[in-house]
Amino acid sequence: MSAGPALVVPQFVAGAKKNLIGGEWADAASGRRIEVLNPATGDSLCSIAQGDAEDVDRAVAVARRAFEGEWRRWTPRWRLVSVSPRDQRQPQP
Repeated sequence: MSAGPALVVPQFVAGAKKNLIGGEWADAASGRRIEVLNPATGDSLCSIAQGDAEDVDRAVAVARRAFEGEWRRWTPRWRLVSVSPRDQRQPQP
């Protein structure tokens, strides 16, 4: 690749990433990963867990249990509040 200005990779992008399933960060069941490249430079930015059918099945099962419980009775506004960052948890009128 051609030389250009140095690009700074934000801290939240760099490193190894996992799948978020049931509120927990988890590696792919297969243990496989995908390298993510910066399209401008071809340099590696990070690697991510390569989820497959087993991971999807786990995520769907967790989501189904959540929906069949309390989540189903919540209004859309309170669902949003529950997944928003703590500093934004007060619903706006």
